[in-house]
Amino acid sequence: MAESPLRPDLGALADLPGVWRGTALSIVTLPSSTPQPPFVVSLERSKETLQVERIPDTPNRSNVTLITTTGRAANPDLDIAIGGLSYRKTCEIASLGVAGKSRKDEETGLLLGIPKAISASETTADRPDEFAVSPYLVRHALIPDGYALSQWGRDSRTDKKPDIPNLAWTANGIAITDGSLAAYRHDLAVPVGKQIDDLVDSVDGFLTNPNHYLQHAVGKSGHDLSSTVTVDLALRAAAQAATFAANVQVRSARISYWIETVHGGPDRMVVARQLLYSQTVTLSIDGKDYDQVTVGVLLKDAESAPPASQASQASRRR
Repeated sequence: MAESPLRPDLGALADLPGVWRGTALSIVTLPSSTPQPPFVVSLERSKETLQVERIPDTPNRSNVTLITTTGRAANPDLDIAIGGLSYRKTCEIASLGVAGKSRKDEETGLLLGIPKAISASETTADRPDEFAVSPYLVRHALIPDGYALSQWGRDSRTDKKPDIPNLAWTANGIAITDGSLAAYRHDLAVPVGKQIDDLVDSVDGFLTNPNHYLQHAVGKSGHDLSSTVTVDLALRAAAQAATFAANVQVRSARISYWIETVHGGPDRMVVARQLLYSQTVTLSIDGKDYDQVTVGVLLKDAESAPPASQASQASRRR
């Protein structure tokens, strides 16, 4: 009879359950019908609500069974338990610079924490760790654009503010920073400047580096005491949906999350939690690649955040 697996530690996902609200900006690129510009850019601003709940833990056979077949396992019935979350994100999206053009979208998915298949105590000199699988994270998502994503990745932790890198993007093989597109960037910025000046210092700065929005949000937090969990996930599989034309395919998809816990006061109590994310999906359209970028900043509802004492205990356990 198989042993009951221990309740899994959600690790990097532990602070996500609850309700998050905020704003996202998107850069959408498509083929151009004229030589100049070489691609068409539209900008969008969305009001987002993210609801995250823990799902029942799922027992799964671990690599111990595999090791048993080689004569190296002591317990062939040891299971691992996979813990995870379900999420639902609703978006109210407005096209910038186009009066009256708006829509509503919804994204649903799962975030799973896959633990290491065998514990360190089971790894000895005569039973090396060659079959063990390091912990990793999985995201399964149904994207409003009409496709499903399966992404894998890992997390890291640091006791400081999020360190968000610059983000470059291209369309039709050309970077938006190309000198020939300076006038086009100016024409894009003029009608939307006042629509996002509360989020970024300049539209051109956002166009050339979409993560500028996230960097700007971190700089405005006003708190020096922060801890951050960073999660990077990359595409492993994509299923094309009926809403895509036959000439459109998902080439790649990558998303990074920064979960910032802001502390304040002499006792370093949790003041707020901020979720920042940056996603780039590359679509192949008629054999040419077009990046689609979305960056967002969401704050966790105070009533859905765990008590500071719980957060402090979790921090000490890590």
